[in-house]
Amino acid sequence: MDTNMSQLRYKTLIAFIMFGLSACGSNTNQSTQPQPQQETKPSQQQGVKQLDYQTLINGLISNEVHGIILHVSAPSGTFTSSAGLANLTTQEVLQPSAVYHLASGGKVFTALLAVQLHEEGLLDLDLTIDNWLSNELASQIQYSDQITLRQLLNHSSGIYNYSDPLREDAYVEFVMANYKSGISNEDLLQFAYGQSGYFKPGKGVKYSNSNYVLIGMIMDSVLGHPNALAMRDKIIDRLALSDTFSVGIEIKVHSLRPAMKNKRVDL
Repeated sequence: MDTNMSQLRYKTLIAFIMFGLSACGSNTNQSTQPQPQQETKPSQQQGVKQLDYQTLINGLISNEVHGIILHVSAPSGTFTSSAGLANLTTQEVLQPSAVYHLASGGKVFTALLAVQLHEEGLLDLDLTIDNWLSNELASQIQYSDQITLRQLLNHSSGIYNYSDPLREDAYVEFVMANYKSGISNEDLLQFAYGQSGYFKPGKGVKYSNSNYVLIGMIMDSVLGHPNALAMRDKIIDRLALSDTFSVGIEIKVHSLRPAMKNKRVDL
């Protein structure tokens, strides 16, 4: 598994469709939003003629998808443009240069850093998490003495998701009330502590944000500083990702556009 995970290194996703671009949320009862046309400058489109990408992304704008930024890099050329709105309240048109919260796309960076630390001998992905967590924290996570770091990374731990859709109202209210002032990993895990796991470790696969909060906390402890600093050195700078920053460490969350869909918030 280490070999397969290492082979994923330095691959990046070239397009993200962002939901609900208003900082104050979206409303499913709104009338259809206007679809501003983005004129693609010659410098933005060079030889990519197979598809009319601008018409394509314009046609995807709806009440559910308020804005899209698309970058296409192909042997025949490149295309970079946007469609839709950046803010539903002000009707601000979305620009290709807009900076968004990557949300769960950041898990790719977290997983890559964990694998790098494993290869450097700083982490053992096959040790159980109770070896890394305080007794107080581990006691609040079912099967913490059986769950490995590898199972956190591949979502086979069974740990309860702090943003589980079935119990998300309190979580969403907390995030909306506190995201500008800062939300810690411990704050997020309060919504998962004491909850029964979805299954025994390794007996299933279920996406859980709690997994990656925990692996982040463990890496912070091992490194002795926020893992974002190592992520900057080992991944972001090496890939020359000049517009990629770690939220809360390098950039404040309220300076970004959150990704929202109806009530759901990913910050």
